[in-house]
Formats: sequence, structure tokens, C-alpha cells
Amino acid sequence: MIKIRALGFFQVRQVLDLLKAHHGEHLHTKILEKLHHCYVPFQRISQLLPPRFQFMPIIYVAVSRNKVFGFIWLRTDGVKGSRLRIEQVLIDPTKFSYDIGTQLVNFVVNRYGAEGVQTFLALVHENADEAQALFKTCGFRHVTKVLSYVHTSPSDIGDGEAQDIHGLRESGRQDRLKLKELYTDCLAPETRICLEKAVDDFNGPLAKTYRTNTLAPGSQPVFFKRWVIEDVVHDVLLAAVDVVTDNCRDFHINLLVSPGWSDGLESLLDYGVSQVLKNTESAQIHVACYLFNKELNHLLEEKGFSRTETAEVLVKDYWIPLQDDSQTQQSPILAFPGKTSPACLKPTAQS
Repeated sequence: MIKIRALGFFQVRQVLDLLKAHHGEHLHTKILEKLHHCYVPFQRISQLLPPRFQFMPIIYVAVSRNKVFGFIWLRTDGVKGSRLRIEQVLIDPTKFSYDIGTQLVNFVVNRYGAEGVQTFLALVHENADEAQALFKTCGFRHVTKVLSYVHTSPSDIGDGEAQDIHGLRESGRQDRLKLKELYTDCLAPETRICLEKAVDDFNGPLAKTYRTNTLAPGSQPVFFKRWVIEDVVHDVLLAAVDVVTDNCRDFHINLLVSPGWSDGLESLLDYGVSQVLKNTESAQIHVACYLFNKELNHLLEEKGFSRTETAEVLVKDYWIPLQDDSQTQQSPILAFPGKTSPACLKPTAQS
């Protein structure tokens, strides 16, 4: 019989062996090796907190007779803690079965859905048919794709001279709300509920959005800058560009451009590249974007970026927020309108 439980002292080594056997020096392997001796006690404390405040990776294992047959690795996605991202589901190939995988996924969905997590997110490689089938069996649906690009010679893109862009300025904390509105405008309508972000996700380099979405989990950026283009007349942001790295070798450029300002996309990308070239000429530039952002995808291919990976974005909504319609007057639902329910009648003495 398979039991699902939080990773314990005696399962850490087995999980590490699974990771090394099938992923080698994977990022998760390095993280777990670093936390090997302190993970379990700190995880116990972390799990007592609401999801948004949990500070340790969430790992559950499928165990039978003290043997680990698989595990699932999760983390919070955004500062609200209302969305969890499933980082990895790994099952021992010698004991692989969809039953073990579905038990792991369904367990964490029900476990954290009961604590208020609204959305569960999984990014699965487009060629991983078995993984996609597993998640779809558990009720996940496809919403879009994430395309990852890399350029190994940024000096070929531009000469490093930053162009003057009207309205461009360095971003500050006061831009958080406008950045959230810009980000929402950039999303396709069908993805806004499941991929939304909170205002605090745009705080800056210490915000979880950068530790979890652009950098390795747990890593801190050694360089972070954000610039925005503001329409002062209409009091809105037209675009934003982030440049962030945690090793001064791999630079991540994140672009947000309002659908009504797509003509300035190329100049904004060139500006981001120029900021990278100010730090080093031997960097690798990484850009990730959603499939529905066709203008950016086309521009990256024109600029000589190579596509490295395409991932399916699979989502399961545990809670669907209801619209606040306080103006609508509705009558209460009556099971027996105008009559008394037989269940409420008192028994009468029989002669």
C-alpha cells in the first residue's frame, strides 16, 4: 500500500538517489544536498505556516514499506501564496505507474487547496507526453505555452549604446500598482485568472517573483535593474524591462509591453541588451515569453535568439473567485416553498 507523507529523515537520502540517478546534478539535487541535514526540522516549522509564508521547498513522497517510489516538489508562485507551482514529479521508473503519480498530485492539490490555494500550476516540456497525460488525468488543463530563448553573443544584437526612449526612467516602488495593471493587460484574457500577480510581486529584487520565476529557487540576484516607460498624460505605464542575474554570466531580460505600444518593443529589447553589455560582453541573454505574445516571439527570432525549450502551461483551479455583485437582489432558495418540510414535523402520538 502506497502512503503519501511529508519528506522525513529516512527518505531524504532516497530522494537524493532518485534525483542523481535520473537528473544528475540537477538544480533540485543541489538544493536538497545543501539542505540535507536541516531540511526536515525546518520543513516541520514551515508547514505550520500559511502557504504564503512557507520558506522551505514543499516535498511529499510516496512510500511503501519504507521504500520511496516517487516524490513531488512544489513551491509558492507569487507573494500572495494563492498559487502553487509543481516543480517536479519523479517516480522510480522500475515502479512507474500513473496510480502513484496521480496519488501524489491529487494529495497536494487537496491538501493545499483546503488551505486556500486557488491555483496549481505545472510547466511540462512539450515532448513529455507521459507527464502531460498524468496532469490532465488529475484535472489540469492547457492554457498556453512558455517559449525560452537564449543568445550567446549579445554584442551581435547591438553596439552597447543605449538609445534615448521618450518617457523611459528607472522604476521605483511607487510603480507597483501600475506594473500590475500593465502585466494584466499583457496577458491573454483566458489566462488572467490563473496567472495573475499581486501588487507586492513587483516590489523589486527581493520579491519572490524574481527568486522563483527568473532565477534559481533560493538564489539572490547580484544585479537587478528595472526601467519603465510612462505615459504621464494618461498616468499609465506603456512598457517595462528588467535585467537580472545571479552569477553575472546568465542575464535574464523580462519585457512587458502594452498591446497598444508594440512598435517600441525592439527599442526596449535593445535597451535591455545595452545594459547587459555595460556589465560584460561574454554574457548569455535569456528571454522567456508566452506563446500568445507573437510580436516578441517574432522579434527574438529576427534578432538571432535560439529557442531552447517549449513548455506547456497546465493549470488546475481549485477555487474560482466569485464576482462581487452586491447590487443584485436575489431571493433565498427554498426547498419547500410555501410548505413545511416533512423533516421538521414533530412526531405525533398514535392512538
